[in-house]
Amino acid sequence: LWAMGRAKQHPRDGWAQSPSLSVLLCHPAQFRVVGPGQPLLATVGQDVVLPCHLSPGMDARRLEIRWIRYLVSETVHLYRNGADQYGEQMEEYAGRTELARDGLSGGSLDLRISGLRPSDDGQYVCTVQDAASYGEAVMELKVAVQGSHNKALGAGTLGLFWFSFLLLTKGTIK
Repeated sequence: LWAMGRAKQHPRDGWAQSPSLSVLLCHPAQFRVVGPGQPLLATVGQDVVLPCHLSPGMDARRLEIRWIRYLVSETVHLYRNGADQYGEQMEEYAGRTELARDGLSGGSLDLRISGLRPSDDGQYVCTVQDAASYGEAVMELKVAVQGSHNKALGAGTLGLFWFSFLLLTKGTIK
């Protein structure tokens, strides 16, 4: 049946497609991709590490590791054939991402994003694949602008203001 047409497998859905045949490919998972269980919080201008790892821990240096923005499905960082590949990287992340190399041999897939921007807020997907397996983990990064919250005048501040006002106007009001 495979001779009837050239098959093409989409890595995210596991379907092989040919001109005359569609087959679900079932590969036993060799690994799971694990991310944090809760949103990550960071501030504009900071550096942040998006944590991700393989379970069980295994050498990831020969795997394809792709970090993407969830809704736009564009590449934030790509590691393939033992090297970073910048040709597909979103322009907004150029020069700001780094895959932590020291942990790859143990299955760590952590990505550092430097100089956070408000536009970095959102969901990220850590995807990993080899010839036989594919896995992904979705995580959310919440980026806050420092000092953006409004500070209301407290009762003490307001009281001090009125006390100062009364002292200054004491002799002028009759």
